[in-house]
Amino acid sequence: MRQIKFRIFDKQENEYCEEPDYRWMLSRKGRLYNSENDEWHVLGERYILEFFTGLTDKNGVEIYEGDICQILAGEEYQGYREFDKIGIIKYSGLTFDLVVDNVWQGIYNAPDFNIEVIGNIHQNK
Repeated sequence: MRQIKFRIFDKQENEYCEEPDYRWMLSRKGRLYNSENDEWHVLGERYILEFFTGLTDKNGVEIYEGDICQILAGEEYQGYREFDKIGIIKYSGLTFDLVVDNVWQGIYNAPDFNIEVIGNIHQNK
């Protein structure tokens, strides 16, 4: 079973909030509550919630939606040789995928790929 973890990007400060802990709560209606300053926030206005995929890259870095990842050349999977590709991790409604040139490519069914997190969509345009 996948561990449910998330991170929070603060658009106003242009940085990720410290490790989400007891200070943050997500309501059923999609509002984010910060108990430290007793404020409710509508997701997307100031804060962006990004979920953990359950996977780590070749360096042990956790992969979250919104990460920019590279699949490195030279790896072979089921007889198919993959070329270097750089894309963004997005949630499709069923699974997390690497999106390269508007093509959604599964990352769960290719565990032998040499994938590496090289940035995120907020700080590495």
